Amino acid sequence: MFLVESPVVAILLCIVTMLCWGSWANTQKMVKWRFEYFYWDYVLGIVSMSLLMALTFGNTGDPAGWGFWSNIGQATVPNVLSAFVGGIVFNAANILLVAAIAIAGISVAFPVGIGLALVLGVLVNYMANQQGDPWLLFIGVLFVTAAIVLNALAYRARAAQSNTDDANATSAIKKGLLVSIAAGVLMAFFYYFVAASMPGSFDGLQDLGGKLSPYTATFIFALGVLVSNFWFNPYIMKHPFQGEAVAPEGYWKGSGNDHLWGLLGGAIWCIGTSVNVIASTKASPAIAYGLGQGATLVSALWGVFIWKEFQGCDKKTDKMLTAMFGTFVIGLALIMAAKSGGTSAPVASEVPAMEAPGNPQGGPGPMGQDGGPMGQPGMRGGPDDHVMMGGPGPMGQNGGPTGLSGGVPPRWPNQPNGTPEVLPPSTPPTAVPAPAATPTPTPVDSVPLTPPTVTLTPTATPPTPPTAAPAPVGPVPVPTASETPINPGVSPVPMADPVLPAEEPAAEMPKEDAEPAPKPNETNGLELPL
Repeated sequence: MFLVESPVVAILLCIVTMLCWGSWANTQKMVKWRFEYFYWDYVLGIVSMSLLMALTFGNTGDPAGWGFWSNIGQATVPNVLSAFVGGIVFNAANILLVAAIAIAGISVAFPVGIGLALVLGVLVNYMANQQGDPWLLFIGVLFVTAAIVLNALAYRARAAQSNTDDANATSAIKKGLLVSIAAGVLMAFFYYFVAASMPGSFDGLQDLGGKLSPYTATFIFALGVLVSNFWFNPYIMKHPFQGEAVAPEGYWKGSGNDHLWGLLGGAIWCIGTSVNVIASTKASPAIAYGLGQGATLVSALWGVFIWKEFQGCDKKTDKMLTAMFGTFVIGLALIMAAKSGGTSAPVASEVPAMEAPGNPQGGPGPMGQDGGPMGQPGMRGGPDDHVMMGGPGPMGQNGGPTGLSGGVPPRWPNQPNGTPEVLPPSTPPTAVPAPAATPTPTPVDSVPLTPPTVTLTPTATPPTPPTAAPAPVGPVPVPTASETPINPGVSPVPMADPVLPAEEPAAEMPKEDAEPAPKPNETNGLELPL
């Protein structure tokens, strides 16, 4: 599966999206029949191109089982429904947009409808995934909003100059603007559902966990467009925005060129959508969508300079068009700059595997070493017999060595076998599983060390096993008469040296109280019974 790994490539793909989304409407200008017929072929072109890209780019290089078919097999129902609903919402919006093109032209329907979709869509997608500099992003959106207003004013000025006394023309102006606004509001929300069906980032992922790949999400989205079209389009054919109702059988009376232009228009739009969804995994959905909807500028260029939709207008209208193009360019430039100026926290999957996220209390250190300083990540603890991670240090200080907390008394000793001492139930230590293979430790010299400013209590060491007391030197004492009776005529037998247990050391008597050992053949001053 082909994925984007560079933000620069992601921006380039967004520019491709801009060109595709802003140019497909030219195919509608090439047909000689009603847009309701054209739209059937347009939808078929979207589905066909999405399936082709899923079976080609979506199935290449599949080491982790993310290919098109395997991805569908592991996808969960909520994610599939999310992408499908996105297709339904888009189809409702796009039918209104195509109708607005038929009523007011490309240079009006796109700047008003798609420009409004850009403003609302950036806000919705940014709230769901806050990546990028919000100030640059929202200021860029304000410039695009100004361009939308200028384009609407230019459209009204054009209609007023060409149809001064025509009441129907005034009604067409209002209808074209209202349909464009309705299309823009709906168009702002479809991308949110598609983005919600995919992971926020594919970096470092080993399992998609039921989420969709960009190619699978685009295909499920296209199916939502196709299924909903069997309800939306027949309704529009019976209740058109302009002109008389059209019969469904009229679709089969179109020429080969008419059908071909519709299929080509859908394929062009789908290519732009596919590369935009792929770019969103690296550029964030809000920025990818905002840049893609720069199609408004491209479509306005087609309408003004190729199709001459504003030909014959006065200088005032020309100035408004010039200002519209200028504000659009500034707004899009700010949205592009918002990606490089982003200050959002990294996604969990973007954090390197051997590092912990930045911590205002100093990250955990490697085996026996200090962690990083305030706000900097430290390395994980050592492998095998040193599996514990160094605890976080206090504010502004380094983390402690393996098994110890920085800046506070140690919570457990660093045993030789790596097994921590059992703590009280109130503060149980978190066990860190030993890695399967011993990773190559980072050289200590490469980790910035800052000596802690607090004194650590020395690590408790196991007590030294007691040694057996030495056997007394000299004659064995004769037991007293109260302890052992002696028969007459029997010589006293010396007793064996007492053996003290190894685990209980013999208590030493003070030297002043110690009695000398008895000499042989002495009774310690006691008379033996006769």
